[in-house]
Amino acid sequence: MDIFIMRHGEAGFSAFNDKDRPLTARGEEQASEQGLWLVKQMLPEQVLVSPYLRAKQTYQYVQQHFSHSILTETWDNLTPHGNPELVVDYLETLQQQGVKSVLIVSHLPLVDEIVTALGIREAIAFHPATIVHLEKTEQITKLIEFKIPTA
Repeated sequence: MDIFIMRHGEAGFSAFNDKDRPLTARGEEQASEQGLWLVKQMLPEQVLVSPYLRAKQTYQYVQQHFSHSILTETWDNLTPHGNPELVVDYLETLQQQGVKSVLIVSHLPLVDEIVTALGIREAIAFHPATIVHLEKTEQITKLIEFKIPTA
């Protein structure tokens, strides 16, 4: 299974609470740039997105570059302090169901915790809109690459 784990784009602070923080113009540009990169790698079969505004907006800019609609699930466990073990368990379930590729759009610290829970020990700097590409087999997960936006 190919797993793409993405941190949301740069977000502003002009919101009443954390979940309603919108992307900045730079965050929109970052997300769009990463969408272009992602379609050159592969289109995910399924997308899992945090319910927070900045993550949903990030995915909106990413998906503009997709040639067709993709099954997308908004999941409360993908908020900043979600449980990485639940995410890994769900990825294993999807893999058993035959899903070959997944994009996750979430937040720090969870994105880093998911990578660690999948067994990756390399330190990855999750700047806004960074995407990590992992390849997961039943036995091992490998870091393929990561892409930091230039915007």
